[in-house]
Amino acid sequence: MIAERLQTLEQEARDSGLPSNLFNQGRGNAPQVNPQQLVNNIVNTVLNQLGIITSNGPGNRGGNDFGNRGPGGPGDFGNRGGDFANRGGGNRGNNVNPQAEILKRSEESFDKIIAMLNPAQRPSIKRLKFDQIKVRGGADRIRAIMEEEDTPLTAAQLTQVTSLYNAQNQSLRQFATQLAQDAFAALPPAATTARGTQNSQPQVNFNPNNVNNNPQAQQVVAQVLPKVSVQRALLDKATIDTVMKLLTPPQVASYKLNAMAAP
Repeated sequence: MIAERLQTLEQEARDSGLPSNLFNQGRGNAPQVNPQQLVNNIVNTVLNQLGIITSNGPGNRGGNDFGNRGPGGPGDFGNRGGDFANRGGGNRGNNVNPQAEILKRSEESFDKIIAMLNPAQRPSIKRLKFDQIKVRGGADRIRAIMEEEDTPLTAAQLTQVTSLYNAQNQSLRQFATQLAQDAFAALPPAATTARGTQNSQPQVNFNPNNVNNNPQAQQVVAQVLPKVSVQRALLDKATIDTVMKLLTPPQVASYKLNAMAAP
């Protein structure tokens, strides 16, 4: 009865000049792998598992159409389109980075709490604040160390250090992208066709461009991650060597002392 009614509706649609496949759209159409999106999602996953969150460029959303919001541990943000900042690549038409705004407000909250405490209570809360900043790595780590040791970076120094780490992250993304592209190209043909179908019907909400849904993509992540980790260590060393040249002697001493005191 339903089938007969559907046929009637389709005929009425044709008679009215509407597309003949109006009621067939989505029926049996399995979602397809988009190599560029999938590679981008693989790179996001790899970088975020290394604690790196970078921008993907305009109009990207990480290529996941919200698809990679499944469980993912440290890399979960990367599967949400490369963190909140990358939805649309332009932060929905403005220059505000939501994640950066959240982190900024968190620091401001710490400062307000510290201001309300007596001198004896402040050191432990300050330490907690700086520890949370340092764990972000990159320029934030350098900034936090300098502030914690009372030898803060100047505005010009902070700009230079931030630029260095942005360049490092971009270089690492390019390195990871090339590895992911090569690994993806080496996959068997089955990996580049639509999957997740049964009896010619697509699985509900299945997205083959979602790393969490795609076993081949997970295989590529496993192959690429160790190599990117090694490359990151090399770049980190080169970047910190350059950063040291930008610091004053007291700041260099502060960095070394803080590193020695780290657990």
